[in-house]
Amino acid sequence: DNYIKIWTDPSLGNRHNGKWDGNKYVVEYTTTDGIRSLEPYTRIDGLQFDHTVTADGTAGVYLEHPTGCRISNSIFRGDGASNYTDKGISLGQNQSYTNLIIYNNIFYGVLYEAIYINSVNDSQTAYIYNNTISGCVFGLRVYWGTVTCTNNAIFNNTDDIYHSGGNVSPIVTYSAGDDDDFASGTGNIQWTGGATDWANVFTDYANGDFHLKNFTGTGSIINQGTDLSSEGFSDDIDGQTRDQNGNGWDIGADEAAEKIYRSVGPSAATALETGTSNSLTISGTTATFASALGDDVGVGDVIQYDSDDNGIIDSVCFIHGRTDSTHYTIKNSTGGTPTATSAADNDWSIYRAYTSLYNAESGNENDSLDDGLENFDTWSGGKDIEASNEQWNIACYNGEGGAADETAVDIDGWTTSADNYIKVYTPTEATEVGTSQRHSGVWDEGKYRLEISAVSNINAVIIKESYVRLEGIQIEQQGDEAGIVFSLPGNGIGHVTNSIIKNTYSESATDLEGIVAIEYASDAFSLYAINNIVYGFNQSSSARGIFAWGDGVTLYVYNNTVSDCYRGIAFGSGSVLTVKNSTVFNNTDDFYGTMTIDYCASDDVDGNHAVDLNENAGDEWTDNFVDYANGDFHLKSTAPDLIDAGTDLSSDSDLSFSDDIDGDSRPSPYWDIGADEYPATVKVEFKGITEFLGNIEVR
Repeated sequence: DNYIKIWTDPSLGNRHNGKWDGNKYVVEYTTTDGIRSLEPYTRIDGLQFDHTVTADGTAGVYLEHPTGCRISNSIFRGDGASNYTDKGISLGQNQSYTNLIIYNNIFYGVLYEAIYINSVNDSQTAYIYNNTISGCVFGLRVYWGTVTCTNNAIFNNTDDIYHSGGNVSPIVTYSAGDDDDFASGTGNIQWTGGATDWANVFTDYANGDFHLKNFTGTGSIINQGTDLSSEGFSDDIDGQTRDQNGNGWDIGADEAAEKIYRSVGPSAATALETGTSNSLTISGTTATFASALGDDVGVGDVIQYDSDDNGIIDSVCFIHGRTDSTHYTIKNSTGGTPTATSAADNDWSIYRAYTSLYNAESGNENDSLDDGLENFDTWSGGKDIEASNEQWNIACYNGEGGAADETAVDIDGWTTSADNYIKVYTPTEATEVGTSQRHSGVWDEGKYRLEISAVSNINAVIIKESYVRLEGIQIEQQGDEAGIVFSLPGNGIGHVTNSIIKNTYSESATDLEGIVAIEYASDAFSLYAINNIVYGFNQSSSARGIFAWGDGVTLYVYNNTVSDCYRGIAFGSGSVLTVKNSTVFNNTDDFYGTMTIDYCASDDVDGNHAVDLNENAGDEWTDNFVDYANGDFHLKSTAPDLIDAGTDLSSDSDLSFSDDIDGDSRPSPYWDIGADEYPATVKVEFKGITEFLGNIEVR
């Protein structure tokens, strides 16, 4: 009961967020150990240890008497060299102890030994739980002692687990790695694909980001661990509660956020499909239909059904993935396993979960659903998705009968984080929906669009919470206000990508902007605007296509196309703008104010590596774009100024990406300027019978 605790308090903002952060508390050491604990019952929690070792044998944490000690939620980073026998955690030689627990830590960067267990004999016990260890010489090295190794990801080390000395080998279960230590044993996963496996599983393992991707294919470590809550912990290195939805613990230091899907279909109150002559079977997280569903059924759609075959609708589930037109991955409202059907069901029906984006943000479900099942989202004034460790995906579909979404929306009152973000998007992949719901880089009345009338005269979208991503959305502002406004709390981050924002207001105006980043309560934040097309904001001298204003507001404008605005991209007081690879033309003033401009094309020929799009010199607009006058900014194959004129941003230090507004790959080393990348010429030869299913687009 009388222990020593050395820690960082996450509630005060002093702890890393599961990834190295030089702005948070760091123990640096070279010739001596970072922390030497000569006492039992010492707890070290949430620290960072930086190894710049110039002497053999030093450790981040050295434990002389480790009985009852706990080391948790910490990051141990090596210096990238293996010239010394440096260690992350090391036990004193020949010390007798019991009940040492090491959990939720990350070790990487060429440590000689990440964890070194040394004991008097095999009666000493150590427990290694939910750690991530990569890029070291020895991941876990045991010299005597009984070691239980559970839920650990130990990979890309010269030797993942090395045992010498005693007679008892480490007991390895529910762990993942790439050598023979994981070829057998209860729940173990052996990765055989090397870097491909690691890249599938982790966000950016090469640069020390071991957060889990939401990858569920072969080699996934999500939900593959075992429940260790009886061992005295139930959260991960970020402080997220493990397994809130009953699916199982994840392997490694991080617990992936549970993905939640909801669909939006403007005015789409009626059922998309019904089960009158098409039986449904639900087993585990798979829904199987006897006959094919329509190609417009996809992620986020809600299925209401009769689970016990008594003729009464009693259950709902949500589509999380599409295998083909008869097989779908499904979850319940919180991301868990839905109620199974006791027999083939014909009483089911499928609906869009919400009939507008406004309703989805506020939790007002589709009223056509059965009244007893409708209240599956119960929040009021926003939802705390950080506490529930969820990541929300709001999938937007074309409206019923082609109807537009006509209600403005504020995203406000939610609690989010870097892992627990909100994504509002249009699905495109066959694993999401049978036919893409996204525009193809030009305005499309047959895809989801948010249109705000001149009568409403309000901002179409206002984002007031951090970690909100808008992707592939069409917005038409018909009044005297903005398309999208980001006004985020302190140190927040926002994204708007692959979207089209246009204005069609016909009268004089004062407050017109396409994309705006504006200071909120003197808080600093960053906005990333990537692969967007913005045009038509030209009704007054204050109208702007993309605009930043306020102290501490940082706006990155990468590969956007901005045209027919009074001011294309504009700087406001105190903000910081960086513009790269963007086409900004046919505006009264392409760039207004102070900003960094690089590899951009414009009529004004501003910035470094500038490309001249002055039409008076030779009709460059017509030469470069398919039909810029009518909003088609795809590049012509003969575009003389923009093809291969940009710079490769796939490794940009602020935000990397590698595709365009259509989803076409941007090949290294030369990118095109603007939102569109002209596809590289590829010769494809088909042999034998070839069948195309779905839409084929040739450009």
